[in-house]
Amino acid sequence: MSDDTTPALVELVDRREHLRITTDEDDPDAAIYGFLHSVPPHLIEALNQAWGQVYAAQNEILRHMLETGQPAPNGMSNYEFRKRATE
Repeated sequence: MSDDTTPALVELVDRREHLRITTDEDDPDAAIYGFLHSVPPHLIEALNQAWGQVYAAQNEILRHMLETGQPAPNGMSNYEFRKRATE
């Protein structure tokens, strides 16, 4: 992950930990709903950026696997493997 997303991701984890400590265990769905609606847009953007970086790294690994003749990873179809490896 790039350094520019790290502070926002740390803030998100801090919010989640606070939620875990302060929520009513009788209604966990309400707690999750409340948490999701309390996340500011800059944190959502940081998550999107981080996920994009993870996805790109996965594709790079799949590309290397394809180029070296390795089979598709367990749980991934050959179609999905070739598609992701050539994105």
